[in-house]
Amino acid sequence: MDVRQFLLDAPETCFFTCYDLLLHTNGGSAHHLEDYHEIREVADITSGGCTLEMIAAIYDERSIRAHVYRTRELLSLSTPHSSLSTSLALQHEMGQNATANSGDQSKKTEVLELENLGFMEDVSGSLSNLLSPSKEIKCVESIIFSSFNPPPSYRRFAGYLIYLDVVTLKGIKYCITGTTTTFYVNSSSGNTLDPKPTKAASEATTLIGLLQKINSKFKKDFREMLERKASTHPFENIQSLLPPNSWLGLHPVPDHRRDAARAKKLTYFIVWE
Repeated sequence: MDVRQFLLDAPETCFFTCYDLLLHTNGGSAHHLEDYHEIREVADITSGGCTLEMIAAIYDERSIRAHVYRTRELLSLSTPHSSLSTSLALQHEMGQNATANSGDQSKKTEVLELENLGFMEDVSGSLSNLLSPSKEIKCVESIIFSSFNPPPSYRRFAGYLIYLDVVTLKGIKYCITGTTTTFYVNSSSGNTLDPKPTKAASEATTLIGLLQKINSKFKKDFREMLERKASTHPFENIQSLLPPNSWLGLHPVPDHRRDAARAKKLTYFIVWE
């Protein structure tokens, strides 16, 4: 589970949710890793030369919905919450690292103490300095479950699990089919379902992988969003059980916008409460 959590947090693999792990040893053997098994129980990796391989697993109705929820969570319109304490801690840590890595001792800059970090030097403008609004990165307009759901029984036997309606930032609409193995853009239009792949057929084992293939702007924006998350303090990327409420906010108050991931979280809390 620790390995899966690491892969879930890593920018390169954070959108993979349904996969198996294979451990390849230097002796040429391969071992399937279960979720709660320790690697040392499967093989001896102390000698080195071992690798882990992610292999796409078969989706079922539950896992494919979990994959869609994870995708919408990553693409959520809500910008990552940035608390003052962790922001100051990250700034302090970066200053210490810059000083430690400096080769010229005479040119070392003084690292400010964590207590103030210069915010109290200009008292009149200190309140505005505490707010550091970041530009919102939006990758897609919406991803919703299509009204074509659920697939008819004869298509479910063929491996069709789900239909999604995706609208890009340019207003282009796609109807996406999710099967036990892949996601692809179907030829549906209007109120008629056409399950055949489009002429420019593209498919991928993940929803984000498919969106990257059919929309170059999505690929660019998603990479920028991951880079921003990677540059923040690790504590800021941990999902909180309750939405944070800061005592400081922007003025005028930003417009309240649609966010499917936020709505899903609210539904989850209501069900469990």
